[in-house]
Amino acid sequence: MADALAVLDASAIDDAWIVGHSWGGHLALHLACAYPERVTGLVLIDSLGALRDGGMAELGTNVMAQMTADEQARYEEIDRREEEGTATEEESLEGVRVLWPYYFAQPGSAPAMPPIRVSLDCNKETMRSVTEHFEHGTLANALGMLTVSALVLHGADDPLPAAHSRRIAEALPKAELMIFPHCGHSPWLEQGVIQDAVRSALARLS
Repeated sequence: MADALAVLDASAIDDAWIVGHSWGGHLALHLACAYPERVTGLVLIDSLGALRDGGMAELGTNVMAQMTADEQARYEEIDRREEEGTATEEESLEGVRVLWPYYFAQPGSAPAMPPIRVSLDCNKETMRSVTEHFEHGTLANALGMLTVSALVLHGADDPLPAAHSRRIAEALPKAELMIFPHCGHSPWLEQGVIQDAVRSALARLS
């Protein structure tokens, strides 16, 4: 949240629509709850949920179920090494490559994974923080008091079930939910549907 506020401050922006995808959508919700005066509205794209564990367990189960036996074995080995603190960043990046196709509605036609970097320390600390907030019910206790407008978008075939975005939309007083068929976790890559949906919604909600 401090980083997001620093971007707004550096750009001399008092408040803005905040767009977040996946964990970024979860972060956007935290920002809106903690600093509502800085958030005009929210666009949440296949966001990690706000209640219980946000769908993390289901996401893992659904992705693993699609993998080959060899992929499962390799991913589990990397995951074990990450838990032990012995994995290298190269191994963690390999784990992300194994996961990547299964976030899409059609894994066989998934686009190539873009160049990314992995920070093991950052990921570990981020997930510790996310879990801690789930345990304290930070978002569950605050969403009903938000007054900003929100557009909640989700791919119907996302391994992170759309039910979690539906719960977010139901908890927010001013939210609109859109579910895109034949889309996984990144609808703008699979169907190119995000821009038109956001433009149309902003015209109604702004």
